[in-house]
Amino acid sequence: MADFNLNLDKDDGCVQIDGFHNEVGTNDEHEDIEVIDNDKWDSIDEGSEDERKRRCVLNNLAKEKRCSLGNVQKASFYVGQKFKSKKELKEKIDMHALETRRNLYYKKNDNLRLRVLCRGVVPVMNASGVVGLNTKNKSKGKEIRACTATFISKRIMDQIDTNPGIPLRALQEQLQKDFEVGVSIDKVFRAKAIATKIVEGDYTKQYEILRDYVLELQATKIDVYSEQNPSNPTRRFKRIYICLDPLKKGYNAGLRDLLGFDGAHMKGPFPGQVLTAVGLDSNNGEDLDLGSNSNFTFITDRQKGLIPAIAQLFPCAEHRYCLRHIHQNMRVKWKLKEYKDHLWRCATATTVPEFEHCMRECSNYDKEACEWLRKIPPKHWSRSHFTGREISGILLNNLCEVFNSKIIEGRDKPIIGCLEYIRQYLMKRICNVMKVMDKAKGPLTPTATTILDVNKSHASRYIARWNGGEKYQVTGAWQDQHVVDVRNNTCTCRKWELIGIPCKHAIATLYEITKNSEDVGDIYRWVNKVYWFHTWKNVYSYKVETIKGRIMWPKILYPTTLIPPIHHKQPGRTTKKRKKSEDEKLSQSQIGSQSQSGTHGVSQEEGCKVGPDGVQNLTRKYVSVTCAKCKNKGHNSRTCKGQGGGS
Repeated sequence: MADFNLNLDKDDGCVQIDGFHNEVGTNDEHEDIEVIDNDKWDSIDEGSEDERKRRCVLNNLAKEKRCSLGNVQKASFYVGQKFKSKKELKEKIDMHALETRRNLYYKKNDNLRLRVLCRGVVPVMNASGVVGLNTKNKSKGKEIRACTATFISKRIMDQIDTNPGIPLRALQEQLQKDFEVGVSIDKVFRAKAIATKIVEGDYTKQYEILRDYVLELQATKIDVYSEQNPSNPTRRFKRIYICLDPLKKGYNAGLRDLLGFDGAHMKGPFPGQVLTAVGLDSNNGEDLDLGSNSNFTFITDRQKGLIPAIAQLFPCAEHRYCLRHIHQNMRVKWKLKEYKDHLWRCATATTVPEFEHCMRECSNYDKEACEWLRKIPPKHWSRSHFTGREISGILLNNLCEVFNSKIIEGRDKPIIGCLEYIRQYLMKRICNVMKVMDKAKGPLTPTATTILDVNKSHASRYIARWNGGEKYQVTGAWQDQHVVDVRNNTCTCRKWELIGIPCKHAIATLYEITKNSEDVGDIYRWVNKVYWFHTWKNVYSYKVETIKGRIMWPKILYPTTLIPPIHHKQPGRTTKKRKKSEDEKLSQSQIGSQSQSGTHGVSQEEGCKVGPDGVQNLTRKYVSVTCAKCKNKGHNSRTCKGQGGGS
């Protein structure tokens, strides 16, 4: 070390040796934590030129970091900066204009040159770099030219992907908070439409790849049938039919020949209908080999086209009408709640004498309404005239209505997005039912267990007497007396025959047989097999297969292109809300809001109104006024002109 100090030239400018050591230490620290990117094409080789480029890149990164942490704007430009394309450069210019609140203008914009102008002092920027940017000419208002609908759509794309139903007002408030600029609601609407089109796909282009989607479904053993017009060289789309093979097998495993038909309207530029056929599982929650002699039971909403179609194609089938739609038609003329009660009592009657008794009561209340109801054959809507072969007493087509409500968010998507939404919902539903099965206990399904327990509690009030053969006479209160045939699993109340679960009369008979030291086994064994837990488990043992992404779908070799159906768009903005009937009641939430605000509203009780204090008062609606002078109806004494003669 002494020899080193002797040979050292102290006048050689080594006065900053401490600072030099500090700088070296800093660089060594950066080199120790440097991460080599193995995904880059360029490799770092030894050499002065590569080392110079490497330091240049590190300096640029450090400069960008200083720009983001200092007073310089985030979207900074510097001489020599390069971009992959003009599109990327324009996006960064728009972001810079939005963050710095400047109105920038494209003075020259062609394939070779790009010149941006800021109307101020020295405002020039071209495609090869930045010559100068004005930092004083900021926009005094909240409107920025660069904040277009296309620019906004790229910023809200992630939000649309995670939450497609986000309200426009929420997007508008979020954009104003992030960029501190004024954005109109119309611009947000256009931006959301652009982002939705990018995220969910184009409505027209999805018809072009619909055949590829069909091939992918067929690869997973899903039956798909598509029909187009063969005379058209472009093959315009007409209809498509999809049946998931696991659901078909699960339906056959349910041991119940019951199908519900209904349709739901699609939305978008090419509206149509999603027609569904829903079966009933053990928990009451073309490829089915249906022949003309099939003993199936269909439940529909009494559409004009379905009635003759089912009668012609399936003459042996039983066709039920949804009671809710019958009541909706009935309410057009008879609106009071009493009419609904009479209709429900007639529909739930399980025997013909009970049905006739209920119809007589309805006739005594309103003969005209009863005559209107008699025009509908009772075999379509009353349990007293059902055959009982479908082992179900449902009167409403709620299984289809619930399914339509679950897919309401997918009905405004493009055709492939809509079909995928339905398929994924069915996949998720099977998984949810399996979770319920894991928590269920007992040999029967939860619904069947509840019904059986209620019947057991009522059976203790009945007395069964044996006739010495195979029949029992069961007597209860209020002259409720029926005959039970244990061998044929029938009761004269017909509930055991219709539903498949022993009624209270049958359970009382089984208790009596047990008292006579005869073994009848567990009561659940007298329940039809469609309600057994094992059957319920078999229904959902078939899983919906998953499919690959769109980029991996097989490509169909077809000379023509599938194009969407013809649709003439109506003028005006498309309505999103459902068209409600004239006599439809307001919801409870609307009534509550009206009561709190001091406004009047119609209550859910027919013929009542809600006052400012929230108290229901009887209205004079649907009430015929009687004149005090002439005793005629339709006017009062003040407007009486002597019609019919006064007293």
